[in-house]
Amino acid sequence: MSDIEYILSPKSIAIVGASNRPGSLGLAIFRNLLEAAYQGILYPVNPKAKSIQGVKAYPNLVDIPDEVDMAVLIVPSEQVESVIELAARKGIKGVIVITAGFKEIGGHGVELEKKVQAMAKAHGIRMLGPNCLGVINTNKDVRMNATFSRLMPKPGNIALVSQSGAMCVAILDFAEGRNMGFSKFVSIGNKADVNEIDLLRYLRDDPDTKVIIMYLEDITDGHSFIEVAKDIDKPILSSFMGLVDVSEGVRYLEQNGIPNYVFPEEASRTMAAMIKYSENLKLHKGSRIRPYLYVRTWRHLC
Repeated sequence: MSDIEYILSPKSIAIVGASNRPGSLGLAIFRNLLEAAYQGILYPVNPKAKSIQGVKAYPNLVDIPDEVDMAVLIVPSEQVESVIELAARKGIKGVIVITAGFKEIGGHGVELEKKVQAMAKAHGIRMLGPNCLGVINTNKDVRMNATFSRLMPKPGNIALVSQSGAMCVAILDFAEGRNMGFSKFVSIGNKADVNEIDLLRYLRDDPDTKVIIMYLEDITDGHSFIEVAKDIDKPILSSFMGLVDVSEGVRYLEQNGIPNYVFPEEASRTMAAMIKYSENLKLHKGSRIRPYLYVRTWRHLC
């Protein structure tokens, strides 16, 4: 089993910060899991509630009597580190940190993210996020919408990985109007742990995924990204969009002539509709967009 399988296909989920309060993320995410007909077991965690949407709630993670694969964290940023420590005591293997207020805000947020990252690594917990939308898995044996997006896409053979939560929502809206389905839908946020390379490896072996789409604002390791992608037979559409000099990975791609948009020829028809989103990227101030689109195979590029 892949070590991120617990995040993408968990048998049980604790939702820390689940809430009955209208308009809260805790309510939105828990309700989305229920309405998607999640096939595993849900454990809402809230010290002030006896139940969430009719499901028995627990004061904290260690009070849950059963094994838990994954926890979704919707708590203030200052509490995330301590909740991950509790997750370790509970034996939880993966966490999705929805909470914002980390590296993306600079200053104290950068240090806070380092502490959270170190805590998860010390206990062998894989972490998605922080500052992410969450994960959707449409497989009939999972049916998980662990996001705060109201849309649960239909099952399909396209996996999407995005560093931008806003782009995730835009693509979900776009797909719903065109009857497009997805196998996996992953928002990676700040990539404090799980990154695009981890997900490429996972999706390479995922039987539900036939096409991979990635929207990335920076590349963790450009060399590793290309080396992993070269061994994947599935079509890949990747958009690399970032600020000048933000990433060594982006510079590696430039130095080796890898274009802003790369996808194999056999994917071009399936994914042609997604190209229109390149126009949306031009609205981001300070972003560097290259004005060309190449349609080739990974073999030709690498």
